[in-house]
Amino acid sequence: MDINFEYYKVFYYVAKFGAISKAAEKLCVSQPAISQLIKKLEEQLGTNVFYRGRDGITLTEEGKKLYTWIENSVMTLENVNKQFGKYATLEEGTIRIRTGNTVAKEVLYRPLAKFMKKYPNIKFEITNGSNKESMKWLSQGELDIVLMNLPIENIWTNVEIIEGSEKEFIFVMSKKFRMKYNVEINEFNDLKKYKLLLPRKIAPARKILESIYEEAKDIEGENQISSEDIKVELAKNDCGIAFIEKFLIEEELETGKLIEIKLPKKIVAKTGIATMDKSNISFATKKLVEMILE
Repeated sequence: MDINFEYYKVFYYVAKFGAISKAAEKLCVSQPAISQLIKKLEEQLGTNVFYRGRDGITLTEEGKKLYTWIENSVMTLENVNKQFGKYATLEEGTIRIRTGNTVAKEVLYRPLAKFMKKYPNIKFEITNGSNKESMKWLSQGELDIVLMNLPIENIWTNVEIIEGSEKEFIFVMSKKFRMKYNVEINEFNDLKKYKLLLPRKIAPARKILESIYEEAKDIEGENQISSEDIKVELAKNDCGIAFIEKFLIEEELETGKLIEIKLPKKIVAKTGIATMDKSNISFATKKLVEMILE
């Protein structure tokens, strides 16, 4: 017997309150509609569940049994609805984020702090990892957001990538390094005459550099350093010319600890925010992405 759950729900509240009017008020449904649903339930069950009289309605023996059987089920489902509603209102939830340290500093910290203050009950799991591995985990539902530098190839049909803020990369050196080696840069290939502090060849930042300056692909003998902090410190200590995101060294540029090398073309890229497609994204994830993009 396949009976619509709504019939049982209506029956439960009519039986609980002992009045169609109160059940109608609780369910925000008209009294005639309640009566019709009860009638349909009785037709499908093949028996009456209520006695109708001048003084109102009372449960039949079959109705009493039915009420006993479904009471816990209805209350359980009502509680499920209530609990699930907390996810929609961001009273509960977890967001799993994979990001690199540099991207996190640039695009995540401020909106994340704002989000956590506004929705203090949402929990976070934030980890680091390679883009390839992170995107794979995201496609499998093991992550909610991946932050990365673009461009990146998206081979997963259930993953969406949104373009975020623009970022600029520059070459910098100390004043002592410029004076010691009489540095003069007019074009990109002039950089190859000096000691360079570059990201690893497989790093996203290196790919960005090579997408703007093809000459960067055949650089030899450079120091490959994955840590942005180490590159900054080495450049400040006159150890070479570092390729780094401008956002990270604004203070050093303002104080003159590092100086920017001007090149013919700017090296710019965009950050990317990867999530599952819209049909699979959680309420909390959607809200955080909105804040990141503000």
